[in-house]
Amino acid sequence: MAVVRGCNGVVLVTERGDVWTYKEVPERDTRVTCVTHPEAGVEIYDGERIFMVAAGCMHYACVSAKGSVFTWGRNEEHQLGTTFEPVLVGHNRYSYRQSTTADRPVRLDKTLFGASPAVMVACGGVHTVVLTAAGGVWTFGQTCHTNPTGHGTNIIRVPTLIPVENFDSVPIVMVAAGQAHTVVLGDDGRVWTCGSNRHGQQGRVTQQGRDRVHAPALLDALPSRGGAAQAQAAGACATDDAVVLVAADGDKSAAVTHRGALWVWPRHASDSSTWHPVRVGTDSAFRGSPVLMVACAQSHWLVVCEDGALWKVDNGTLLQTCIGGPQFGQPKFVTVSAYRKQSFGVTEDGELYTWGQPDERWAADELPRLTLRQVGGARIGPCHSLSQMQALAFAMGTHCRLGASTAGP
Repeated sequence: MAVVRGCNGVVLVTERGDVWTYKEVPERDTRVTCVTHPEAGVEIYDGERIFMVAAGCMHYACVSAKGSVFTWGRNEEHQLGTTFEPVLVGHNRYSYRQSTTADRPVRLDKTLFGASPAVMVACGGVHTVVLTAAGGVWTFGQTCHTNPTGHGTNIIRVPTLIPVENFDSVPIVMVAAGQAHTVVLGDDGRVWTCGSNRHGQQGRVTQQGRDRVHAPALLDALPSRGGAAQAQAAGACATDDAVVLVAADGDKSAAVTHRGALWVWPRHASDSSTWHPVRVGTDSAFRGSPVLMVACAQSHWLVVCEDGALWKVDNGTLLQTCIGGPQFGQPKFVTVSAYRKQSFGVTEDGELYTWGQPDERWAADELPRLTLRQVGGARIGPCHSLSQMQALAFAMGTHCRLGASTAGP
């Protein structure tokens, strides 16, 4: 993503590959600080150009154009992929000294990922998922309670490959992470999930008393080229309209198909009958404009369509409301992200719009407002230095409809 937020503030990437961070205060004074080239001339990211960032609850990760992974933030559950041990200072497992926090990004060498460059990273609450150019899925962090890493019940201290047999040896093209679950997309459009299912994150009803999925399990209620019989039996759309994008955050997940149809789950965490994936509307949804990408917010989903319009899909009712884009006198949106009650959108001009409630100290903005035009003289989002097709592919992750591949940027 071009812009993400965690508990410690907002992190964004510019067209130059620089990383910036800012925190908002109630007076709406946005204080922006560059963290790519700090004082004393020390190179934070070894001089590499960053093209995407991800955020968990208290940790962050990014991927460079050379396929390097950098992580920073809290590390109590080894969500940074490093091995330094936490120092307990209280009777609570979360009472740690500062030594468990990496204030500066830590580089994870490619040798930790089978010598294959990384092409994507996703951060859950206290776990991290890395996708490599070889189509492998590497995870690390907490598993002892919710098993979002797909490795059973132990904390994974260093990047560990999920066996390809768990995905029927299908190359993986995209990963997403929620608070306590992980979603994985194969190149044949099949989707696997693992982790907590207490609120329906898996898109299925699991046996009572077993609300965790230890190893990745196929979600056959979605359309795919690799699971035609299952998709048709579940009433999914035609199998030539397979899933090409997945998203997750909090307890929510979503998928977008080749033709721009949107599927979401769960609708109501307390009602297991609504946990299965459901398509939002018909071909005429979103004024007939195909969906390009989706982000999961606390009580709704955010959608960007081909015409650049920005939509909100309400939880439960699935009501679609247009909230931004050209019809509001704004540029076309190309990517969107969310964290709890706050949302972020980046336009094709590289401007950052924000809305929602970043802090309990002020009222929420119901509609997107322009927050930053440029950062350090550069547009937001690395896509501006890419071709139009590459830019859209970046905005949506790895999107088959645009000819994206896992060969890296």
